[in-house]
Amino acid sequence: MSSKKSGMPAPPYLWAEGLLDDAEWVNSYIKSVLSWPENCTLTTKERHLIGLGKAIAYLWEPGVLIHIDQALNSGANLREVNDTIRVSAVTAGLADLDYALQQLNSLGLSYPNQKNKARDRCDMPLSKNIIAFLAWDEKLYENFANTVKILFEKTALEARLQQLICLAVSSVKGWGQGIKVHSKLAAKAGATREEIVYVVVSVFKTSVSTSMQVGFRYPCYTPDMSKYRLIYDSYVRSRSRAGVKQLDFESLL
Repeated sequence: MSSKKSGMPAPPYLWAEGLLDDAEWVNSYIKSVLSWPENCTLTTKERHLIGLGKAIAYLWEPGVLIHIDQALNSGANLREVNDTIRVSAVTAGLADLDYALQQLNSLGLSYPNQKNKARDRCDMPLSKNIIAFLAWDEKLYENFANTVKILFEKTALEARLQQLICLAVSSVKGWGQGIKVHSKLAAKAGATREEIVYVVVSVFKTSVSTSMQVGFRYPCYTPDMSKYRLIYDSYVRSRSRAGVKQLDFESLL
């Protein structure tokens, strides 16, 4: 038994007592959860980088390791993996911030209203809550903008794929603004309507798979951990070439 087009064996938990007695359910599970639709045009590399973004949004460490491993096996390079991690983390952070600000507003504890001032300065498609919040503090705006702009600028990722990853993370977080913005940017970068829909509904795949693995406490695939040493070594080599010294993070706090 194998997961179709995944390059991985079916997860061992499918051999749990009682599951194999329901062959119809197992077959449907493999097709709907462990596989992408037959007519999905996303490449294997793209599927695993998108899966990496969703795993990060779910804080699902086994999934992060699995998708990094499979993305590298499918032709992704270290820069693409690194930038997937960065854009996924920033997208998840924006989703959480937007939600928190909404709750703050509902309690009547909002910050000074300077929406117009912020909108005049902000050239990124952020939510109204975040734009208004950023107008509150000049220094905060500058640092925040420099961190967030990676979502809308060129990285090692192809533009279409980058927006699909951000869309996947937004979908996991249930972030309406992110789904709206990144679906439009993905389409503008060349993603088809079907690809956008498949990425959004793929949260079902990741959510069910994650829950099954948590329930049975058995990952669907154990990656070759030697690759993660290579990723770490790439950081060390890059810093060495650039002559970068160890950051004193305590001085930044």
